[in-house]
Amino acid sequence: MTAVFTLMLVAASRLEAQWQARHGLTPAQYQSTFDDLSKQGYRLKTVSGYVSGGERYAALWVKDAGPAWAARHGLSSGDYQKAFDDFAKQGYRLTWVTGYEVGGTLKYAAIWEKKGGPEWAARHGLSSADYQKAFDDFTKQGFRLVHISGYSAGGSPHFAAIFEKSGGPAWVARHNMSAADYQKAFDDFAKQGYRLKEVSGYNVGGQDNYAAIWEKSGGPTWYSRNGIPDAWYQNVYDNFYYQGNQPVYISAFSSNGGAGKLNVILGQS
Repeated sequence: MTAVFTLMLVAASRLEAQWQARHGLTPAQYQSTFDDLSKQGYRLKTVSGYVSGGERYAALWVKDAGPAWAARHGLSSGDYQKAFDDFAKQGYRLTWVTGYEVGGTLKYAAIWEKKGGPEWAARHGLSSADYQKAFDDFTKQGFRLVHISGYSAGGSPHFAAIFEKSGGPAWVARHNMSAADYQKAFDDFAKQGYRLKEVSGYNVGGQDNYAAIWEKSGGPTWYSRNGIPDAWYQNVYDNFYYQGNQPVYISAFSSNGGAGKLNVILGQS
């Protein structure tokens, strides 16, 4: 029997949770959960495909109002590009995209929202060099990196990213960091008043790597953990949850030997 890890996210003072998170879901279980939560008014905020004893999904939903939205997963590069083009023509903006390999096959999962906003651009399938060039070109034009996904494709690191031409607090981003390099960057930026916005993990050549975005902004107490093995994630999450924290960002990636790992950012509920 496949083990499915469910985060019980119902606070004692509420009749119904305003957010739901799942990990370790098979494709069929993810689709069923997606359908059930969508019917209950939950909006998908993050979704990651990864390998952990087979194809798995981790996702975060939030129950709130907002514009029309759409999500797709398990898309080939060609199917993702077609979906991207079709939704763009209908006025949808990409808010999330992540790549992942399953049995050597590259797949994408993505989320769109039908809303206006500042000029934006998205790229996927970028090598490290191509990503660096895109990053440099867009930032010179006044764009901010608002989403990053690192993933392994064909044994080398690749990236999908969303840029937005908008104002906001100071921000920094790094990619191709080892676990030690990421921890150092995390500590250094925290001392400078930066809050982690996103962290994406990817394994290349047997080594876990990270890409991340930080913003220099205030706010309530927050915590993050990265590279948590599937088997440990529930305990780690529970410790934070019972201290009054809720997830605001979840991502997952395939590590060595077909094992899955998760990254999470939590804030005071």
